[in-house]
Amino acid sequence: MNEHIYLHLYVVFHKGVPMGQVTIYLDDRLETAMKHVAKAKQLSTSKWIAQLIAERCRSEWPASVQQLAGTKGGGRHPTS
Repeated sequence: MNEHIYLHLYVVFHKGVPMGQVTIYLDDRLETAMKHVAKAKQLSTSKWIAQLIAERCRSEWPASVQQLAGTKGGGRHPTS
């Protein structure tokens, strides 16, 4: 089994807008797993991978965490 994942990155234009395009090479086992997960989420593999990248590159806290800013709990730390 090949343990390497090869990645090629380049830019294409879609409707005049530059968009990055990625080519990845996966071993058969990993490719099959990726397709099953994407299908279960009703996404193309391309959209599923794009979502993963967006999640990992997020520079902001998720909205659910941002909403907690400034809130007070019961005044005690959960471990006290």
